[in-house]
Amino acid sequence: MQFTSAAAASGEKNRRIARVLHEQDLLARKLEHVRIEKQTFERVLTTRLTAAEKPAPQEDDP
Repeated sequence: MQFTSAAAASGEKNRRIARVLHEQDLLARKLEHVRIEKQTFERVLTTRLTAAEKPAPQEDDP
């Protein structure tokens, strides 16, 4: 009976390890998604700010 108890404990430990690894994988995916969003926002913001800094072309009045 002691062997069964040890096997059950080992099985539970394996399930906990698998769950933690799964949660870490989900978190890594989410962080990668957020990193890509951040880069995209930075590029858009930089592009818009650069465009706003450029003086508007002036038309020559005759």
